[in-house]
Amino acid sequence: MAFIERDGGHIFYEVLGPESGAPNLIFLHGGGGNATTWWQQIDHFSKDHRICVIDNRGFGRSHPVNEYGMNINLFPGDVLAVADAVGINEFGLVCQSLGAWTGLRLVRQVPDRIWAFVGCSSPMGVDYPKAIEDAMTFALSLAEKGEGIEDAALSEKFRKDNPNGFYLYRHLNMFNLAVVRGADFGVTPQMLLGSMFGPDNQIPPTELGDVNVPTLILGGSEDQLVSPETTTAIAGFFDDAELHIFEGSGHSPYFEMPDAFNQLVGNWLAKQR
Repeated sequence: MAFIERDGGHIFYEVLGPESGAPNLIFLHGGGGNATTWWQQIDHFSKDHRICVIDNRGFGRSHPVNEYGMNINLFPGDVLAVADAVGINEFGLVCQSLGAWTGLRLVRQVPDRIWAFVGCSSPMGVDYPKAIEDAMTFALSLAEKGEGIEDAALSEKFRKDNPNGFYLYRHLNMFNLAVVRGADFGVTPQMLLGSMFGPDNQIPPTELGDVNVPTLILGGSEDQLVSPETTTAIAGFFDDAELHIFEGSGHSPYFEMPDAFNQLVGNWLAKQR
């Protein structure tokens, strides 16, 4: 296993695929996952890309964490440190949920290094009232039902038709110190979502018009955390982003509909090279 040390963090990463001659692609997981959650994408994309998967600090094999379980402001620097360590100068980004918060900040910080940006099921920290409303409604629903984020993130159909996948999805998150440590401190999903949507973490929508990296925005029609309306609005803030909503998927199309996700993203990425 490979790690880098940065700013007090011990960050896990793995590089797969051709050693040279292939475009680089970095996958950034969501708040309920870690690098392992991309298991249905790794074989597909590593055939013609040099791919890198990373555990955010506090997730999977990376540590440490703060008392609130994670510090999203450190994530972009961690990604760049990994890229530099393995000699990745230019790369595409495939980002799920929380990963797209990091991805958008990288697109704004180092656009010359990024050849494509895919953001899935994420408000990306854009200051859009409906995104905040979605998150708070979702958090209140969890409290009322006594569910965890992973329990409600997937579509009802997937949970019913694929109990093994549902079990795996839920338990992958149990390997994340950001969740376990947060629970030790009494941090609830409502508190985590509230901190993420704090004013210091928000990007004005007007600033997205300056993004000149090819962008694909994805979502699920049954997503309870990031509604299709919010996903569509976020895509519209970019000057030239493409949009696709996976019909019947919940918050994680990459996990719920991997074949459709892989084909659509793969075809789109191919057009950007």
